[in-house]
Amino acid sequence: MSPRVCRELARIVQEGLVNIRKHSGARESLVRLSEDPARWLVTIEDNGKGFPFTGSRSHRELEEAGRGPTVILERLRLIDGELTIESNPGQSARLEIRVPKNREV
Repeated sequence: MSPRVCRELARIVQEGLVNIRKHSGARESLVRLSEDPARWLVTIEDNGKGFPFTGSRSHRELEEAGRGPTVILERLRLIDGELTIESNPGQSARLEIRVPKNREV
């Protein structure tokens, strides 16, 4: 992983955890980093109150609606990443962050 991608992913995770602490009321959170041949994958999950929608929202849907974690979306633009949010209001939220490995950013 390039230093730039590493730095941005670390800041994205930090922002995600700050958002959980400030907004979710969660008692537990989990961060995972994995990879496949084409991309890095970071998931951030919590058992808090979720977002004000049920189901999944893509990066494009979040941007079109002007919703979602703005700082995370901005940082992902810098590294050509994408975000999907899954929400179950009153129970949980999950952010899935995908960053291509082989693209120059």
